[in-house]
Amino acid sequence: SPTLEESKGWTKQNWDLFAHRVIEEMDNIEFRDKKGKVSSKQTDFAHSKWLAMLHHDAKSGIPHLHIMISRFTVDGGINDTNLIGLKASMAANSINQSMGWKQSREISREHKTEIKNALYDILRSMDRFDWDLFVREIKKRGYSVELRRDNNNKVVGYRIQRGNSKYNTTEIG
Repeated sequence: SPTLEESKGWTKQNWDLFAHRVIEEMDNIEFRDKKGKVSSKQTDFAHSKWLAMLHHDAKSGIPHLHIMISRFTVDGGINDTNLIGLKASMAANSINQSMGWKQSREISREHKTEIKNALYDILRSMDRFDWDLFVREIKKRGYSVELRRDNNNKVVGYRIQRGNSKYNTTEIG
């Protein structure tokens, strides 16, 4: 969804048009392998039952859409949901580009830099490292922490959650 600034002044009709645009963009995406064989067919969400719900994020107050779509078209076809996350990201980037908005990669890069700076600020303020204190300070800044464990339940890393996005600390730097 657009940022608060990008959707400033939007009416329900604007959000409705935006939801239809998302559906249209997703329906235009098809993936092919190196030999040209289709690896993920185009969807036909426009001819499927779908519901878009506009609500405001609890913490930030930013309005955004959740779209639920039936895997079945109204005429009995089945939508290919293979690589659906990538299709959604590509659709968002296409809309962002046409509207002159920031790309998702740029936003992700900004969020990672913000988190990295916060983590380093916390570490610089500590006399000695204390995991519990570190986690409390992370949470004070509005982030969540999730430990990553291997098959033997050994901690192998952690993720930071910012809003609805989770970042492995190895991605942050």
